[in-house]
Amino acid sequence: MHKRPGDGIVRVDTSKCVGCGYCSWSCPYGAPQMNTETGQMSKCDFCVDLLAEGKNPICVDTCPLNAIKFGKIKDLRAKYGHLSQVQGLPDFTITHPNLVIKPHTGAIKKGGNQA
Repeated sequence: MHKRPGDGIVRVDTSKCVGCGYCSWSCPYGAPQMNTETGQMSKCDFCVDLLAEGKNPICVDTCPLNAIKFGKIKDLRAKYGHLSQVQGLPDFTITHPNLVIKPHTGAIKKGGNQA
């Protein structure tokens, strides 16, 4: 795994991956998954090929409910707010996610805040 400078996208380096699974165990989100066909780990790379063409990741453009947005985190937080604590996600003070969620009120952790 390596993090791209500039945008922080984490990608699997297939020339180095031996399929040991350590990256999956250490990821607080459980993002890396074993690809049984290749014997290597895989994970979402935000469709970097499409991003290079100035397009959105495919999940953004194909979401039937228009629930997924993509862009600069500061722009997304300005538009949708910044929720710091959501049920089911790791503690944001540890993971520092670049994620904006507008959850149902029942999903907001007690003591969590929204700015």
